[in-house]
Amino acid sequence: MGNIASNTVNQMAFCPPPPTYRKKDVNMWLETDRGSRIPAFHIRNGNALTVLVSHANAEDLGIVLAFWSWISEALGVDVLAYEYSGYGHSTGTPSEENMYSDAKAALSLLVDGFKLKPERDIVLYGKSLGSCPTCYLASKTRVRGVIIVSGLASGARVLFPTTKIGVMDMLYFNNVGRLSSSRSSVQVIHGTHDEVIPFSNGCDLHHACHKYHPLPPAWIDGATHNNLETVHSTAYMRAFRSFLQHLLANPPPEPAPQKEGWFGWVDHLIPGSPKGSRKSSAKDKSGRASRPSSNSNLEKLSNGEAGAAGGKPDAPPEGAPAANDAEASATVITPP
Repeated sequence: MGNIASNTVNQMAFCPPPPTYRKKDVNMWLETDRGSRIPAFHIRNGNALTVLVSHANAEDLGIVLAFWSWISEALGVDVLAYEYSGYGHSTGTPSEENMYSDAKAALSLLVDGFKLKPERDIVLYGKSLGSCPTCYLASKTRVRGVIIVSGLASGARVLFPTTKIGVMDMLYFNNVGRLSSSRSSVQVIHGTHDEVIPFSNGCDLHHACHKYHPLPPAWIDGATHNNLETVHSTAYMRAFRSFLQHLLANPPPEPAPQKEGWFGWVDHLIPGSPKGSRKSSAKDKSGRASRPSSNSNLEKLSNGEAGAAGGKPDAPPEGAPAANDAEASATVITPP
């Protein structure tokens, strides 16, 4: 009975479009711990922050590539976006569990492959359905920041917005529960006239993480589910930019040195013993010494230097995102 219910929910929740890019144009593939092989694209320019993008439901990488290429330039961030199982040219089938596995593979690439530090370098971004893997990762890993756009509080609260019962939230897509356990800075953005995911879901998410929500929530007046980045691009970009500015102006605290086994008691038993000698090296051994400082990126954001060409820093280029563009190419930037 449980499998039947899960299959029904998955069929209702996931709506992958026909692939909008060619498989031969993909040159970055990730393997997940559930056996899927998923494409990704990486826009890597050495910026201080990398945005890990979990896209919306009826999208694939071909649709979002143009938009995130523009965002990378406009806001001065690196970007990694990944495909969900069963979307685009991924193998596997769409499901909640597979989607979380896909997100873990993408984060692992940044941490293990590119040696980024989540609490310093990575900002999670999820829109609509993409809020689910974003909240999942945020509940497991402390990151520099989390951005939730038009997100759902839970599967139950999308269908029954006024019913706020924890047991029902736990059944499917329990974003509100996962976000409440996160200790990363969060920015919630939601349109007040969202006809797909009720505005109350955004309010519930903000309430769940308000202790770690440093800026006011971005309630965009009159915005619907699909016009935040276009009709309301000025308000959307203002919220996005302000949050990045806040993150860059407020460096994360240094994590406490981790001690293992018996050695964790040495400081208590032997006065004057070296503190954190096992893992407290301040030197960054990842070879990222040439990364621009947070202050450098903050100055660009504050001065508007990281803006789009043509004097329109708050509006995406015409045609981006290129929905239903059958010729869109998911050409990616691969590791050196």
